[in-house]
Amino acid sequence: MESDPALGGVSHIILDEIHERNVASDFLITLLKEVIKKRVDLKVILMSATLNSEAFSAYYNTCPHINIPGFTFPVTEYFLEDVLQQTKFTFPEQGPHRPGMKKWMMYKDKSKAENRAKEKEFEDYIVPYARRLLKERKYDIHVCKQLTNIISEDINLELVLELVKYICRHDDEFSSILVFMPGYAQISDLNKMLQASGKFPHSRFIIIPLHSQMPTVDQRQIFSPAPTGVRKVIISTNIAETSITIDDVVFVIDTGKIKMNDFNVETNTETLDIQWVSKANADQRKGRAGRVKPGVCYHLYSRARHQIIEKFQKPEILRMRLEGTILQTKILQLGKVEEFFSKLMDPPDAETVTLSLNLLKRLNALDDREDLMPLGYHIARLPIAPQMGKMILFGAIFSCLDPVLSVAASLDYKDAFQIPLGKEKLADIKRVELGDGLLSDHLLLHKALERFENSDSQRQFCWEFFLSSHTLHQLQDMKKQFMQYLLELEFVRNLNPKAAENNRNSDNMSLVKAIVCAGLYPNVAIACKNKHGRLKCLKSMDYKYRYNFHKKSVLASEPFFESPLIVYYTKVKSKADYIYDATMVTPLPIIFFGDQYEHKNERGTSIISICNSLTFKAANDTAEIIRELRNRMNWFLEYKVTHPGFVDWTKETGEIKVLRAIKQLITSEDVGYDIEEYEDDDEEESFDD
Repeated sequence: MESDPALGGVSHIILDEIHERNVASDFLITLLKEVIKKRVDLKVILMSATLNSEAFSAYYNTCPHINIPGFTFPVTEYFLEDVLQQTKFTFPEQGPHRPGMKKWMMYKDKSKAENRAKEKEFEDYIVPYARRLLKERKYDIHVCKQLTNIISEDINLELVLELVKYICRHDDEFSSILVFMPGYAQISDLNKMLQASGKFPHSRFIIIPLHSQMPTVDQRQIFSPAPTGVRKVIISTNIAETSITIDDVVFVIDTGKIKMNDFNVETNTETLDIQWVSKANADQRKGRAGRVKPGVCYHLYSRARHQIIEKFQKPEILRMRLEGTILQTKILQLGKVEEFFSKLMDPPDAETVTLSLNLLKRLNALDDREDLMPLGYHIARLPIAPQMGKMILFGAIFSCLDPVLSVAASLDYKDAFQIPLGKEKLADIKRVELGDGLLSDHLLLHKALERFENSDSQRQFCWEFFLSSHTLHQLQDMKKQFMQYLLELEFVRNLNPKAAENNRNSDNMSLVKAIVCAGLYPNVAIACKNKHGRLKCLKSMDYKYRYNFHKKSVLASEPFFESPLIVYYTKVKSKADYIYDATMVTPLPIIFFGDQYEHKNERGTSIISICNSLTFKAANDTAEIIRELRNRMNWFLEYKVTHPGFVDWTKETGEIKVLRAIKQLITSEDVGYDIEEYEDDDEEESFDD
């Protein structure tokens, strides 16, 4: 659409699975709405199995919509009240008016306001429903009493276990059971519970956990019919709703919960919370049971809850950062960002748009008028998040391209590490071993891919370090794709990411860390010590917010840090605020690649300030060298993005001498760097050179 906005050579466009409401589909749907204003002959067909047809029809000016029924076997639905009636299950004695309710709410780790809202919703909708059932005598008193217990709204693994046993007692055809769980922890816990119960021997049951981070070797069993007299029990996330089809499933257990990514603009933090499914999710789950014969779906929530859950999940564009989407609007010359976003079916909040615009300006991708700057133009051409795009371009300029490509591809795609059930601790140990003491989750990804490529037995290497060979091959393909773009942009002269001329400095891990920092900035956290000098917590640059390392980070087990400066890409809130991936860096990468640089002299010592938050002390002559090199580097980088071309580190030009001097400074700082003690308080910290 960039070269032909009116799609002159196209007569029909078909978009499928648009109910998923991902950013790409919403973006394209909006563009097509604008196109058909000029191309009345263009036919646009939107398709989905669970389409909100009325909303899409209204968006396209009440266009006609057609329902084509497909054949599925009937599925009998049961809800929580039915399950309780059948299994006689009893929840722990913690009702809405008991002290235990507060403990349950604290377990959910929500704010007090959210807890009060959930309690009120339960009291307003679920409790009256239970009382009505009691009055109508449709269910036993025991069932109605259980429904008034707020614990009934949580996932109860004991109930799932009892229901699986109930199904097995009443079904003698050994039909497969599919259990939907929200995440890895719940899948792991239920798997352990089933195995420990003694009711599911291997001779009669195949229990298959299904999760994107679990090894696929065992998960392939889900597609194979079970032997005669053996039942499959599959425990899965929502990946089994639409992404895969398991033909022999007859029984579905829907726990009613799903893990959803969201974005909190106030704290600039991604969130990953367990939420209620939507009605569309519930319908998809129910549909898994009627593929080959009449099926049964057990929803482990009441009919009253089903009535008040949302029809559809919130569109992805309302749950994420918008930098990449904004750059696409600029490449396609769609005008002011806010104006284009206002045309979407569900426009994002103005605050989220502003936050993303500000980041792009700090990356030097956009100017103050929201126009593309040269760096932004190149970043937008790369099929990757803007911060990763900047990292890749700097990796090409500083001739450390291969490791930087590995880091960027890994962050933009997915974690190559797998978590086999029962071997979680061993997997953590192997991650640390592979990290090679570099204190960097990002270089860990590079080391994993490097050793995979150099291994005599790639399969054995992946097995030993719990890595997905499929994901690693995908990362290799992504690196090749990035090289093609860099060649088109004229930043490289060949397509080989490992070519010597692209990697003069790839063995210099200090420099590679600095380039990672250049891409990830301003995502900087401060490691704060306790009085014993051990890591206590992480804080944001302005010291307003507090974080912890995620347990999967190789930095999580480190008590001491040479430098308190941590750069990261993903910051997630679940039960607490976590930094998911991190790299420890020394001050010079922040000084060279940070913004809002200030320099002043105080009593014979120079004070360097970055972003009005971080201050560093240096001798006057050292500070002058840093300032001069920073100015020359910025001039050269600006020149390179406006005049693309290969940077040949074998030459003796003035620009190369500047880059070499920066490399030498960054490298020497990693050796014997002495940092002052600092305490966990709210005062601005100062670090000595």
